[in-house]
Amino acid sequence: MKGSVDARRPARLGRLTRFAAIAISLAAFATPGPALAADLPAHAESSFGCGKYMTSDATYFPTQNRVVGVSTLTNNCQALGFHSAVVALISDANGWVVGYGVPHRYGIDARGLCLPFVGCPPTRVRREPWQDDIDPRAAATAAQLTLVQDLSPNSLLDSLQSFRAYLDQVVAIGEQVGKVVAVIQSF
Repeated sequence: MKGSVDARRPARLGRLTRFAAIAISLAAFATPGPALAADLPAHAESSFGCGKYMTSDATYFPTQNRVVGVSTLTNNCQALGFHSAVVALISDANGWVVGYGVPHRYGIDARGLCLPFVGCPPTRVRREPWQDDIDPRAAATAAQLTLVQDLSPNSLLDSLQSFRAYLDQVVAIGEQVGKVVAVIQSF
């Protein structure tokens, strides 16, 4: 009988070892991958002179790969309206652009002339919501959302579209630099 107990002991250890190996492998699969960045808010204010202002607020939602924002144009200039645009840029912790949206361009009319004995018309205000779908690869490294605003007269609309093509190139270069840095760090 003593011999049969000794014979079972190695079998129990073998089962225990297998159980431990299965538990460890399951724990390895249950380990979460890298967490997506938290929602990233941004705010921008621009003054273009003569009472012309643009204010934008937006948030990047990495789980949805989307930037949702709203821009408000305010014009207190009596004789001149204006156009302006906003572009959302997403950068990593090193400041490299890893994602971006399209230029959103809006215009607003002049306030109107102030007339003696009648007074001045009210300040013009235009509020426009907007959103951008962002390349899903940006979510893994996104650290900051920046809103870039500028005057955008009709002659500059083509420039903004060229700016977007330029951003495509910047992101591609940033990806290549990241690969080179990873190779260098592996040594």
